[in-house]
Amino acid sequence: MVLQPEILALVLFAALAHAGWNALLKASGERGAIFSVLLLTGGAFGLVGVIALPLPAPEAWFFLILSAAVHYG
Repeated sequence: MVLQPEILALVLFAALAHAGWNALLKASGERGAIFSVLLLTGGAFGLVGVIALPLPAPEAWFFLILSAAVHYG
């Protein structure tokens, strides 16, 4: 299996984004406002993805539901 450069870039960007917003939340005195902006920004990107991208393959739904249950359950 070969790691595609695009996938590596997305994983590294996600790691950088997580570290960045955690540092921003810890350094900020306005945690509620920063958290709201982060949620709205993430929601906007998610909405674009839902509109622009096709639905996942049927085989992926089990893992999507399992991931959601682990994160939010």
